[in-house]
Amino acid sequence: MFVRRIKQFLREKRMQLLLVSPFITIIFSFLLVSGFTNTDDNPERNALLSANLFTVFVLFGFSLCSGLFIIAPVTDKECKMRQMLTFIGMKPLSYYTGSFLADFVLFIIPSIGFMALLFPLGIKLFIMDGTWALLFVVMVTFGMSLISVTYLFSFLYSNPNTAFRQIGLIYYFGGTFLPLIVSTLIAGVTQSLDTYKTIRYIFFIDPFWNFKDALEYNFLTNLGKEFYDPEVRKKFMEAID
Repeated sequence: MFVRRIKQFLREKRMQLLLVSPFITIIFSFLLVSGFTNTDDNPERNALLSANLFTVFVLFGFSLCSGLFIIAPVTDKECKMRQMLTFIGMKPLSYYTGSFLADFVLFIIPSIGFMALLFPLGIKLFIMDGTWALLFVVMVTFGMSLISVTYLFSFLYSNPNTAFRQIGLIYYFGGTFLPLIVSTLIAGVTQSLDTYKTIRYIFFIDPFWNFKDALEYNFLTNLGKEFYDPEVRKKFMEAID
């Protein structure tokens, strides 16, 4: 199943295009961020703005990439290939394990490219003090969660084109901004930051929300190291934990 999934990827031009989408959005975001932050009047503000914009575009790139992992299982369901494989003796566990391993390998490719681009692009708040290694671990766990949840979504679709068009929107808006809106509204009503911190853990099953949370924590931690003295940094870290 692993080999079949890789061959399917090599035949599908659409899948190959999806694989490079994170690279395109990362480069575009860097050019856009550089245009907004290419001044020295307020380096703290510029660093915070660039890191936030970069996070938004990274999430957008990987939301596009998510279509790569839903096309194959829905296509197999549409053309009855899954039933045929079950008929000849392939168990569902073998089918999904092989598919998962192949998709995980395909996910690691843009992830390594993402990490490699951080250094020449100079996205300091994601790589300083060796935090790039922690970020890579976060991306690996994000990939495992993303692929697994995408497989769950594949059961809702019978047409691969519909699944492909909708899954990215579901992740980007429903998985990223909807939890943010809900958490912010509840925190605003209760007037408590602790409520926001509690509510955000309700969305633990959402890979994009957790990935965004990890990216923001990473760059906010490094922002504190870069611009604040030790005493102020301690209070800053207590606020974001």
